[in-house]
Amino acid sequence: MIAKVIPVQRRGIWSGVSNSLGAFSAVAGALLVGYILETVAYPQNFAYVFFLAFAAWIVSYVGLALNREPPSPVVKERISFVRYLRQLPSILRRDANYSRFLISRSTMQLGAMATGFFVVYGQERFQLTGSDIGLFTAVLVGSQAVMNLVWGMVADRHGHKVVLASAPFVMALAVASAWLAPSAALLTTTFVLLGAYLAADSVSSFNIIIEFCQPEDRPTYIGLTNTLLAPLLGLGPIFGGWLATAAGYGGLFLAALAVALVGGLMMSLWVREPRRVARETGKQAGAPPVSREH
Repeated sequence: MIAKVIPVQRRGIWSGVSNSLGAFSAVAGALLVGYILETVAYPQNFAYVFFLAFAAWIVSYVGLALNREPPSPVVKERISFVRYLRQLPSILRRDANYSRFLISRSTMQLGAMATGFFVVYGQERFQLTGSDIGLFTAVLVGSQAVMNLVWGMVADRHGHKVVLASAPFVMALAVASAWLAPSAALLTTTFVLLGAYLAADSVSSFNIIIEFCQPEDRPTYIGLTNTLLAPLLGLGPIFGGWLATAAGYGGLFLAALAVALVGGLMMSLWVREPRRVARETGKQAGAPPVSREH
């Protein structure tokens, strides 16, 4: 629906603005919840918080209900679920650029294996206080809010591949800054860079997928991407924890830095910008020929 409602040249800034507003709203909401829990007696305080959450959801649903989804120009023939599953491997065989994207994206996600250990590492090395962790959280949210807008503008002008290709290099810098930080104060740089990485991921990781294929194939590409990349989201932190235990934080950071750089190079040099392919071919980039099985 996003692909239908938002023009391709505006999806980046749309994602950036919406994510930034979400980040600022999350900070404001956390402050409001803290104030209510401290100033209103139990159980009324929780009742107020739950009611406000309910009201926020209602506003969200109203906004969604007011959207009008344009009709699909092409509607696929209804097929059985088994037949649908059988045709998925053919997409990977025919669409080489999309397959390269999946491999590159998997490597990038594995390169982010150290993100969950930055605070733990800082706690063990610098004996962080509660105020330190609060500062890092604020810096992380603020960095995401700002960089969402920056990456959104970059994506609209140059394509989402540029944003995603930049993200692992930013992650590598975050890992290096954590590893080399001489004090807790300078560890703040790590969370600035981590926020920039997360913003790039949130702006472009979805938007690039819907540029790889024809409109009628978008649901398939989105579902296939999420399914194939999901194991890396779960296994990455587990592998990172094993590395931290077996080789220490130095080994974890070295491995994460190397894998992130490899993922960035793969995305930069191996994957073609779908938007450019679309201009060259006169159709949606990466769209395989429609077979009779469809």
